[in-house]
Amino acid sequence: MIKKNWTLLTAIGKKYGTMTAFANIMKISRQLVSGVVNGRDNIGEAEEKRWAKALTVKVKDIFPKG
Repeated sequence: MIKKNWTLLTAIGKKYGTMTAFANIMKISRQLVSGVVNGRDNIGEAEEKRWAKALTVKVKDIFPKG
């Protein structure tokens, strides 16, 4: 079962308002952001760090393993 990442979605909303605004700042597609939030897509460790830095949170807080 695909699990939605509510923590990531909340962090994006608090800092940027929308997934589209976050995607624009990060120079990535909104579809990728949506895919990651909705558990359909994965990003690598380096990209997880980049997203966490942009959201001013810890990687482990928005991308829990397991």
